[in-house]
Amino acid sequence: MSRRRRQGTSKARAIQNALARLGMQASAKQVVAALAGFGIDVTAAQVGQVKVEMLKQAAKVEWNR
Repeated sequence: MSRRRRQGTSKARAIQNALARLGMQASAKQVVAALAGFGIDVTAAQVGQVKVEMLKQAAKVEWNR
């Protein structure tokens, strides 16, 4: 039996890619608008949540060094 492969990327990954492209200082509205151009519907709350998780991960890496 073969496993089904996901088509495309998750919303969280799309938000991470958009923040990497636009910069972490980009507002949630800017990220939502950029992703809407690609046909991905996300909310400002989702963007904020992903941004916080990215910042936590970066702090964790920095602290472990």
